[in-house]
Amino acid sequence: MTLTDRVIRIIIPSLVAALVIGVVLAEPQPAAIEVKIYAPEEVLPGSDFGVRVSGLTGVMADEYDGDIVVTFADETTTHSMRGVWLSHLRAPASPGRYTLRVTTDEPESVVTRDVHVVANAKRATARGHLQTELQRFALRPATGEVPSPFELRFLHGSCAPELPCKALVWVGEPFAHLGARELRGVTMLRFPADEPAAYAELEMVVAGSEAALTLAVLREPNGEDAIGQREIIVPVEMAVPSLAVDEPVSRAFPRIAVQHLRDEATVAYAIFYDERWVRSFQRPLRDGFQWPADLPARPGIYRVQARVGLFGAEPATVVFYLAAPNEEAARTRQRIAEFTRERGYGSGAIADAAVGDRFANRYLLADAELSLLALPNASSSRAQLPATGSFSNWRLFVAALILLLGIVTSVILTRHGLRANRDARALLTEAGMDDVAGGSRTLKMTLSVVASALFVTCVFAAVASIVMARSCMAS
Repeated sequence: MTLTDRVIRIIIPSLVAALVIGVVLAEPQPAAIEVKIYAPEEVLPGSDFGVRVSGLTGVMADEYDGDIVVTFADETTTHSMRGVWLSHLRAPASPGRYTLRVTTDEPESVVTRDVHVVANAKRATARGHLQTELQRFALRPATGEVPSPFELRFLHGSCAPELPCKALVWVGEPFAHLGARELRGVTMLRFPADEPAAYAELEMVVAGSEAALTLAVLREPNGEDAIGQREIIVPVEMAVPSLAVDEPVSRAFPRIAVQHLRDEATVAYAIFYDERWVRSFQRPLRDGFQWPADLPARPGIYRVQARVGLFGAEPATVVFYLAAPNEEAARTRQRIAEFTRERGYGSGAIADAAVGDRFANRYLLADAELSLLALPNASSSRAQLPATGSFSNWRLFVAALILLLGIVTSVILTRHGLRANRDARALLTEAGMDDVAGGSRTLKMTLSVVASALFVTCVFAAVASIVMARSCMAS
């Protein structure tokens, strides 16, 4: 075997294999743990704000079980965390930018998040419920002779299968008798009294993931003759708890009832005041909802969102209003209507309608419950790892070197092949076989050598591109 053969067949392939193996072995491994912080980007001076920290470890994304160190505004505390830590922090009284830092020990990880203390801190962003078209609340156009406006709202945004839920019907004028028709996946538990009224309350249970009913206007109580009707798509959400509040307007924190089909479930709660996230905690479902003892009761709009499980699906929501000690009913109704209009939850038209204050307030707040408040985007420890720029540059150098070796190999193969072709033609000519040594056969032999060289170049280029692709993904 000549030196050229050794270079082509042994040395260069061995060098390329060594380079590729070196790149793979030296590549930085992903972090053993990913810690995420959820906290508002902007908070009011001296106010409380909710915090959620989650941690997953290993390839199988197991829950982190250990201590975390939380540092914010020169105050450091240590807490135990299993999967998720829910709590709250207090913002400094002085405006500015502060860093929230969370550290884990085994495995080690650090994640930080900037929190801006400003006088006009942004409120949480409202979003719709994640539902399919046939699960999303909808009022189909009314047909026949119906009162105006003849609308309906579901309390607390949606219904959970197999759990009771309530709806408010704003009949309007003229007063009318109501009836339920074409119940699909709905069982009525309570229906309006026989007397015609401007408003009514329904209670029902849905079965399955989709439900609908038709609300009819009757000529007489419990009659069969309908003069008008309206189809309603019942909002349904799977795997959510059922929330209920005793009174939508009160002067102290009301009692909130929580139900779910799984009695052993853990419920994660988020409390919002004036549409800003102020508390976050978790509690077993069997223990019910309890207001945090350190949460001050201030007049204004409150919202409680609850999801089953630390990483559960959509949350349920309930919105209510705390009135000032001497606040008049008319003023309360006006303030709730202003809130719904300002936040784009509804027109607030029912505020001036000839219905009772309690019904009007519940209806207005039900408009707000058609939306959820989104928690802030997370800051991730993996995303904040130091950049691997130097290693990426070395990987690009290796890829270029592999491509260069491929070109060198192709050149050697081409020269070696063309020389072999010349020697073969010379031997054929000496043997008197000029017809075989010349013409199209010579061209075919030359093209065969060039094609082999190009194939080898493509193989080396493919290996180089794989190395470069890993470099791009790492960066």
